[in-house]
Amino acid sequence: MVLFLNDKEASHILLLAPDLLGQSLQQRLSKTNKNLYISISQNDLPRHPDIVIWYLENIESTNAIDIELKKLKKRWDPTSLILILPEYINFNSSKLLELESAGLLQSPSLEVLEESISTILNGGRIVRLKENKKDTQSTNRITLGLGQWLLISGTQQIDYDLQILE
Repeated sequence: MVLFLNDKEASHILLLAPDLLGQSLQQRLSKTNKNLYISISQNDLPRHPDIVIWYLENIESTNAIDIELKKLKKRWDPTSLILILPEYINFNSSKLLELESAGLLQSPSLEVLEESISTILNGGRIVRLKENKKDTQSTNRITLGLGQWLLISGTQQIDYDLQILE
Protein backbone atom coordinates (compact mmCIF):
# COMPACT_ATOMS: atom_id res chain seq x y z
CA MET A 1 0.00 0.00 0.00
CA VAL A 2 1.21 3.48 -0.86
CA LEU A 3 0.27 6.36 1.43
CA PHE A 4 -0.25 9.96 0.47
CA LEU A 5 -0.34 13.15 2.49
CA ASN A 6 -3.71 13.99 1.00
CA ASP A 7 -5.63 10.86 -0.04
CA LYS A 8 -8.60 12.93 -1.21
CA GLU A 9 -6.60 14.35 -4.12
CA ALA A 10 -5.24 10.98 -5.22
CA SER A 11 -7.17 8.76 -7.61
CA HIS A 12 -7.95 5.45 -5.94
CA ILE A 13 -7.51 2.26 -7.95
CA LEU A 14 -8.36 -1.29 -6.93
CA LEU A 15 -6.16 -3.78 -8.78
CA LEU A 16 -7.55 -7.32 -9.01
CA ALA A 17 -4.65 -9.42 -10.26
CA PRO A 18 -2.70 -12.55 -9.32
CA ASP A 19 -0.58 -11.90 -6.21
CA LEU A 20 2.91 -11.37 -7.60
CA LEU A 21 1.71 -9.58 -10.71
CA GLY A 22 -0.56 -7.36 -8.64
CA GLN A 23 2.25 -6.40 -6.26
CA SER A 24 4.61 -5.68 -9.13
CA LEU A 25 2.07 -3.52 -10.98
CA GLN A 26 1.19 -1.72 -7.76
CA GLN A 27 4.82 -0.78 -7.14
CA ARG A 28 5.56 0.21 -10.74
CA LEU A 29 2.42 2.33 -11.17
CA SER A 30 2.92 3.99 -7.78
CA LYS A 31 6.49 4.96 -8.69
CA THR A 32 5.56 6.50 -12.02
CA ASN A 33 2.46 8.40 -10.88
CA LYS A 34 2.35 9.86 -7.38
CA ASN A 35 -1.30 10.92 -7.82
CA LEU A 36 -2.48 7.30 -7.81
CA TYR A 37 -3.39 5.35 -4.69
CA ILE A 38 -3.24 1.72 -5.82
CA SER A 39 -4.51 -1.10 -3.68
CA ILE A 40 -4.45 -4.83 -4.33
CA SER A 41 -6.99 -5.45 -1.57
CA GLN A 42 -10.33 -3.80 -1.03
CA ASN A 43 -9.55 -3.77 2.70
CA ASP A 44 -6.72 -1.28 2.06
CA LEU A 45 -8.94 1.23 0.27
CA PRO A 46 -9.69 4.33 2.38
CA ARG A 47 -12.64 5.14 0.10
CA HIS A 48 -14.56 3.92 -2.94
CA PRO A 49 -12.16 3.39 -5.90
CA ASP A 50 -12.25 5.55 -9.01
CA ILE A 51 -11.18 2.61 -11.18
CA VAL A 52 -11.20 -1.16 -10.74
CA ILE A 53 -8.63 -2.98 -12.89
CA TRP A 54 -9.29 -6.68 -13.41
CA TYR A 55 -6.34 -8.62 -14.82
CA LEU A 56 -7.31 -11.97 -16.35
CA GLU A 57 -4.73 -14.72 -16.63
CA ASN A 58 -6.81 -16.88 -18.94
CA ILE A 59 -10.17 -16.75 -20.66
CA GLU A 60 -12.49 -19.70 -20.84
CA SER A 61 -15.75 -18.04 -21.84
CA THR A 62 -16.80 -14.51 -22.66
CA ASN A 63 -20.10 -15.30 -20.94
CA ALA A 64 -18.31 -16.01 -17.64
CA ILE A 65 -16.31 -12.80 -17.98
CA ASP A 66 -19.49 -10.85 -18.70
CA ILE A 67 -21.15 -12.25 -15.56
CA GLU A 68 -18.16 -11.34 -13.40
CA LEU A 69 -17.96 -7.85 -14.94
CA LYS A 70 -21.62 -7.28 -14.07
CA LYS A 71 -20.96 -8.38 -10.48
CA LEU A 72 -17.98 -6.01 -10.24
CA LYS A 73 -20.00 -3.18 -11.76
CA LYS A 74 -22.82 -3.76 -9.29
CA ARG A 75 -20.42 -3.98 -6.33
CA TRP A 76 -18.34 -0.90 -7.22
CA ASP A 77 -20.90 1.28 -9.01
CA PRO A 78 -20.26 4.02 -10.30
CA THR A 79 -16.61 3.01 -10.64
CA SER A 80 -15.09 2.53 -14.11
CA LEU A 81 -13.74 -0.92 -14.95
CA ILE A 82 -10.65 -1.81 -16.94
CA LEU A 83 -10.35 -5.37 -18.17
CA ILE A 84 -6.85 -6.59 -19.02
CA LEU A 85 -6.76 -9.65 -21.26
CA PRO A 86 -3.88 -12.06 -21.80
CA GLU A 87 -1.82 -11.87 -24.99
CA TYR A 88 -3.28 -15.00 -26.56
CA ILE A 89 -7.04 -15.36 -26.70
CA ASN A 90 -9.31 -17.62 -28.75
CA PHE A 91 -12.20 -15.20 -29.21
CA ASN A 92 -12.94 -12.81 -32.01
CA SER A 93 -12.88 -9.10 -31.29
CA SER A 94 -16.61 -8.61 -31.71
CA LYS A 95 -17.34 -10.89 -28.71
CA LEU A 96 -14.87 -8.97 -26.58
CA LEU A 97 -16.26 -5.59 -27.62
CA GLU A 98 -19.66 -6.62 -26.25
CA LEU A 99 -18.23 -6.71 -22.71
CA GLU A 100 -19.24 -3.81 -20.48
CA SER A 101 -16.09 -2.01 -19.39
CA ALA A 102 -14.59 1.44 -19.78
CA GLY A 103 -11.27 -0.09 -20.76
CA LEU A 104 -10.40 -3.24 -22.67
CA LEU A 105 -6.67 -3.85 -23.01
CA GLN A 106 -4.86 -6.89 -24.33
CA SER A 107 -1.45 -7.48 -22.78
CA PRO A 108 -0.67 -3.76 -22.36
CA SER A 109 2.72 -2.26 -21.59
CA LEU A 110 3.08 -0.19 -18.44
CA GLU A 111 2.95 3.00 -20.52
CA VAL A 112 -0.27 1.94 -22.25
CA LEU A 113 -1.83 1.04 -18.88
CA GLU A 114 -0.86 4.43 -17.42
CA GLU A 115 -2.26 6.23 -20.47
CA SER A 116 -5.48 4.21 -20.23
CA ILE A 117 -5.91 5.02 -16.54
CA SER A 118 -5.47 8.71 -17.31
CA THR A 119 -7.97 8.55 -20.19
CA ILE A 120 -10.59 6.81 -18.08
CA LEU A 121 -10.08 9.16 -15.11
CA ASN A 122 -10.80 12.01 -17.53
CA GLY A 123 -14.09 10.41 -18.60
CA GLY A 124 -12.93 8.57 -21.71
CA ARG A 125 -12.99 4.95 -22.81
CA ILE A 126 -10.20 2.89 -24.31
CA VAL A 127 -9.96 -0.33 -26.32
CA ARG A 128 -6.62 -1.78 -27.38
CA LEU A 129 -6.80 -5.27 -28.78
CA LYS A 130 -4.13 -7.01 -30.78
CA GLU A 131 -4.89 -8.51 -34.16
CA ASN A 132 -6.13 -12.03 -33.65
CA LYS A 133 -4.60 -14.45 -36.15
CA LYS A 134 -7.68 -16.62 -35.89
CA ASP A 135 -9.85 -13.72 -37.13
CA THR A 136 -7.62 -12.93 -40.09
CA GLN A 137 -7.27 -16.57 -41.12
CA SER A 138 -11.04 -17.10 -41.09
CA THR A 139 -11.58 -14.13 -43.42
CA ASN A 140 -8.97 -15.47 -45.86
CA ARG A 141 -10.64 -18.87 -46.21
CA ILE A 142 -12.56 -19.33 -49.39
CA THR A 143 -14.25 -22.67 -48.76
CA LEU A 144 -14.98 -24.82 -45.77
CA GLY A 145 -15.49 -28.53 -45.76
CA LEU A 146 -18.85 -29.85 -44.61
CA GLY A 147 -17.35 -31.09 -41.34
CA GLN A 148 -15.73 -27.75 -40.59
CA TRP A 149 -18.89 -25.85 -41.43
CA LEU A 150 -21.04 -28.12 -39.21
CA LEU A 151 -18.59 -27.78 -36.32
CA ILE A 152 -18.37 -23.99 -36.59
CA SER A 153 -22.10 -23.44 -36.99
CA GLY A 154 -22.81 -25.85 -34.14
CA THR A 155 -20.46 -24.10 -31.73
CA GLN A 156 -21.87 -20.70 -32.77
CA GLN A 157 -25.38 -21.94 -32.05
CA ILE A 158 -24.30 -23.29 -28.65
CA ASP A 159 -22.68 -19.92 -27.79
CA TYR A 160 -25.85 -18.11 -28.86
CA ASP A 161 -28.05 -20.43 -26.78
CA LEU A 162 -25.79 -19.98 -23.73
CA GLN A 163 -26.06 -16.21 -24.04
CA ILE A 164 -29.85 -16.43 -24.14
CA LEU A 165 -29.91 -18.69 -21.09
CA GLU A 166 -27.68 -16.36 -19.10
